[in-house]
Order: sequence, then C-alpha cells, then structure tokens
Amino acid sequence: MSGLPCPHAISCITFKGLDLESFVDDHYKKDAYLRCYQEVIHPLNGPDLWERSQYDDVMPPPYRKPSHRPVKMRKRGLGDDDNRSQTHLSRRGQTQRCSNCGAQGHKKSGCTKPKKKVSSIPFCYSVQVGLYLLVLHNVPYFFVSVTDPTCILASCQGSKKRY
Repeated sequence: MSGLPCPHAISCITFKGLDLESFVDDHYKKDAYLRCYQEVIHPLNGPDLWERSQYDDVMPPPYRKPSHRPVKMRKRGLGDDDNRSQTHLSRRGQTQRCSNCGAQGHKKSGCTKPKKKVSSIPFCYSVQVGLYLLVLHNVPYFFVSVTDPTCILASCQGSKKRY
C-alpha cells in the first residue's frame, strides 16, 4: 500500500459520496509536511571550503582493457527463466528429417545415400512451352495434367527475378 488510493478506488469513493481525505495516509497531509520542515535547514559550504582530510582522495579503479570480445547477453542466474528468445521458436525436441532420402535422424549434408537427381532442364522447358501453348489456345487449367510436379516447381524457381 502506498498510502494513496488508486484511481479506481478514488472513483468508487467519490461515487459513494465519502470523504476522500479520510482514505489518504497522514504522511501525505499538510500537517505532516509542515512538521517535517519546521526546523531551519542550514546550507552547506561548497567543495572549495570543505576541510581537507589526511587520507588520499578516493579514485576509481584503473581501466583495464579486456582481452576478449564483450558478451552480448548477461550471464543467467539460478532463478532466471530459460526463455532466451522471444522471437524465435526453439527446435528442441524435434527430430531432423533428411530432404534427400526423407529419413529421420540426419540432414541432407550427412546423408549416405546418393543425392537425388534434379529434373533435367529440357524436360522442364518442354513442360513450360506446353503450358504456354495451352494458355495460348485458351485450354482451361483443370484439363492440364502434369506427371512431374517437381519440374514445374524447379522451372518456377528458376524464373524468379532477382534484384
């Protein structure tokens, strides 16, 4: 409790028609302020008029340049949460799947099976030309059947503009 009612409490107190000052702590009232400052506060001398001490002046420790790269994140304590990233989802608990053979437990770079053969460019080119001719002759798309959909994907990926 801070001694002052929150805005919601003030709204309720005024709605009920009660005296607001009776809900405020005595430390925030004018009498307490006057009691606190009834004595005279004497000003202090400036630093040039201070008495000199027999001890040396307190100086900051010498700067030591670190020999390593500075850390970006602070070291986590025992009570800190292990929530390291608020923007990226953790992949912990997921199993890897190879994009070459489809097996779990390794990636494409560690795959022992021979690499997939990428569909040939002339075949993809012929599919593109065939689709272009079908569009030219106003053949509806739902009559078009493609035997190798990866070829169309490869040809579409190759035709993207790069800026």
